[in-house]
Amino acid sequence: MKRRSVLFGREPQWWSGRSFQVKNVPDPVHSWLWETGSLTQRLRSVCCGTFRVNLTRQIWGKPFAGESRSLNLQPSRYALIREVELQCNSTSLVLARTIIPSATLKGVHRRLSRLGNRPLGEVIFSDPSLIRLDYSITCVNPNDWICEQVFEGQQVWGRRSRYSVGGGELLVCEFFLPALYVVAGHGDDQ
Repeated sequence: MKRRSVLFGREPQWWSGRSFQVKNVPDPVHSWLWETGSLTQRLRSVCCGTFRVNLTRQIWGKPFAGESRSLNLQPSRYALIREVELQCNSTSLVLARTIIPSATLKGVHRRLSRLGNRPLGEVIFSDPSLIRLDYSITCVNPNDWICEQVFEGQQVWGRRSRYSVGGGELLVCEFFLPALYVVAGHGDDQ
């Protein structure tokens, strides 16, 4: 059986962004978790170098159970699963996982399946039909990761947003790595 993710071995536990205790979130993480605009644009603004997307995996596969529930997909349904690293120079700042049901990849939104190393945020945040439907957050422990990045034994905070775009839906999960806070400290007005 294929792994459902190259990032982690099991699905993180997600909490509603509306109900989560804000006091539990470390100060440097706050503004990133609750960013309402394009994460791509914000990362570009703090990167004093070359911003790039490194596509680590894109397959048609079965999402995790919670991802399927969030998108109202039957557990046996396949979706396009895209996992990327968002980098400043060669340093990974964010790991992202996107789940796109086949019904979303119709018409003009078919291009979402052919992004390659182009940022997803560049495309969806330029679409006037984009609406954030749901929002949740997580904190992933170091031993839950299976990817090669080194997190120096730190927990990694993440957020998951369910969007409507052009009548279809997609799920975007973003995980903020410790290096982000170092880079952002040199150019972000937190």
